[in-house]
Amino acid sequence: MAEFERDLVSERTKSALDYKRSNGKKLGGKVPFGWNLAEDGETLVENAKEQDALRLIQDLRDNGHSLRAIAVELETQSIPTKEGKAKWTHTAVKGILARNAA
Repeated sequence: MAEFERDLVSERTKSALDYKRSNGKKLGGKVPFGWNLAEDGETLVENAKEQDALRLIQDLRDNGHSLRAIAVELETQSIPTKEGKAKWTHTAVKGILARNAA
């Protein structure tokens, strides 16, 4: 019975998160790269410059570039991270690619 209840809670949580995601709402603590938080504090709106960077990241990956090579290219083009830092890491690029694949 406890296993059934756990599965039910898991399913409800997944459904609620899918609903919020499909309606452009923020999930979790950080605002993802490529987005800004609207004035209502929960709706995500596109950040044009970061969206351009997302396309670049995806294009580079589709053309066979490694995560490290993508990070170097972002630094070369002086594209800041979400926190405004100039230093990109392969793990940050990996996280962005994983989040956008979902």
